Amino acid sequence: MRGKNKLWKFSWLLALSVFGVPQNAVAQVYQDTLAVEPEKSVETEEQINKQAKEQVFNLSSSESSANSTEDSMSQVTSVSQLRDVQPTDWAFQALQSLVERYGCISGYPDATFRGNRSISRYEFAAGVNACLDRVSQLISEQTANLANRQDLEAITKLQSEFAAELATLRGRVDSLEPRTAELEANQFSTTTKLTGINIVGIQGRTNNRGDVNPRDGVKDTQDPGTNVNLINLTQLYLTTQFNSRSFLVTGLGATNGETRPRLSDDTQLAYELSTRNQVVLTDARFHWLPTDNLALMVGTTGVTMTNAFRGPNRAENAATGALSGFAQRNPILNIGFL
Repeated sequence: MRGKNKLWKFSWLLALSVFGVPQNAVAQVYQDTLAVEPEKSVETEEQINKQAKEQVFNLSSSESSANSTEDSMSQVTSVSQLRDVQPTDWAFQALQSLVERYGCISGYPDATFRGNRSISRYEFAAGVNACLDRVSQLISEQTANLANRQDLEAITKLQSEFAAELATLRGRVDSLEPRTAELEANQFSTTTKLTGINIVGIQGRTNNRGDVNPRDGVKDTQDPGTNVNLINLTQLYLTTQFNSRSFLVTGLGATNGETRPRLSDDTQLAYELSTRNQVVLTDARFHWLPTDNLALMVGTTGVTMTNAFRGPNRAENAATGALSGFAQRNPILNIGFL
């Protein structure tokens, strides 16, 4: 474009000179042309520099975009690490050969092996880990059934290809061990146990004379006896254990008949508590062991010295122990309770 402009200007100057235009005018036009030309040249160079900068910027942007694409693609998991292990894969066949030789996988809980189906890489890694442990055991025991070189090479190759899955699997196992130990140490579930007793007794008591005031030694108080009668007692207990250090006891009972003596409760039968066959709440108490040396018991009924201190003694049980309250426990320890 610049060449064309110059050619046109020189042609115009030549025409002026031919047609007799004064030399001063021609010189003035030529000087004006030279004065204008550098400005256009400067503008053109600036435009060229600007375009060059834009091209460099676009090139660097394309390179950075390509680099970011490569970085993002490098973070994508390989397709081979996402698919399951097929029975036709060499790894599957290599593990199957190891299983047949060393018996490192005994089968599933239903006594089946299922060695003809595709499995996940983590499930396959568990099998590889089992074979690794089995071969390591054979080597440590130095038995005659040692692994040959071909098997060791196959195991090494399997371990290399499934290194990520093996590391994840072992990490999970390591994290499960302390949790399993804690569960075994504190294994407990809230349970409620139903127990009950039913006692039927036939008894009677003869007349008796007692001394209310033992100091004078005179038996001056009559203690009339009872006819032969039938006493029955039915007791149900719901024992709810929340953990190894706390439980709740709820008891319902119904009894009928008695031979309660007049002078002393020491000869009262252990299963005497007449309610005229009406069901009553006999126990509602909560036991808690906050420390090894401190036990607490709170409740609305059944909170007695007997329940607090007698313990699980069959001799102190109304169904399996002695007949009378006196024979079951020392009256001094009763502190007024049976």
